[in-house]
Amino acid sequence: MAPATGRKGECMGTTQLRLAANTEFGIRRTSIILLLILLVVGLCSALHAVSKPFWYDEVCTVILCRLPSASAVWKALGNAADSNPPFFYLILRLTRHLVPADHLGYRLPSILGFLGTISCIYVILSRRVDQLSALVGATFVLCTPLASFAYEARPYALMLGCISAAMLAWQRTDDSKLYSLLLTLAMAAAVSVHYYAVLVWPAFVIAEASVWVFKRRFRIGAWAALVVSALALLFFAKLLFNLASITANIFGRISASANSFSCTTGSSMSAAIGDGPLQLALAQYFFI
Repeated sequence: MAPATGRKGECMGTTQLRLAANTEFGIRRTSIILLLILLVVGLCSALHAVSKPFWYDEVCTVILCRLPSASAVWKALGNAADSNPPFFYLILRLTRHLVPADHLGYRLPSILGFLGTISCIYVILSRRVDQLSALVGATFVLCTPLASFAYEARPYALMLGCISAAMLAWQRTDDSKLYSLLLTLAMAAAVSVHYYAVLVWPAFVIAEASVWVFKRRFRIGAWAALVVSALALLFFAKLLFNLASITANIFGRISASANSFSCTTGSSMSAAIGDGPLQLALAQYFFI
């Protein structure tokens, strides 16, 4: 009985410490600090967005967003002008219409996505740990490479914001059916701004399968959300097929040109320095 009593006392002690931390620091105070952090991060990201010139990938984004219509954007993506879904460019066209400055208008979705990521992580952690620990965990994102994508006209920060919202919705699926709807929309939005979002599906499937196996609960709402949101990829199937075929063709030509250049250069150097083993080794070393 002593070990069980000890473990029970330890659990009660941990719970009391967590409640004490929440009471001492205060939920309202933590929320105010988080809000101030978000304001500072948003302001700094906006200043970076205004002062930093567009780089090559962002220039591609801006060119596509400036096409005259959504159908023109779709046609350009069908010719592999860029590797992102069209929904991302439609969002940027909207924000650029609302914000007259090019640099801030095209980068605003990334700033909002980054702020949303921090907020969602805080809410997710606050259910598992005390408020102060949740605040520290959420702000740790500022120390990761994601912070450098918070003010770029590319979809990475926005995609992670959608994925974070999906994680929050999945965690609270049992609370309301609205969270199942949010999970569907967030996952569909994630894959609609960047195709790489499909890589998080196995993590959600494994997590939901663990609920089914270990807790003996088949949550139809969560499974339906994962299946329905994955159907968004079918909407972009033709674009993905064209992107894959055109990219393979381009890289195939590059590889063939590189091999031809290697053979030509090797033959020329071999003729210049001789055909002995040492000469050939020197020629290969020089080419590499």
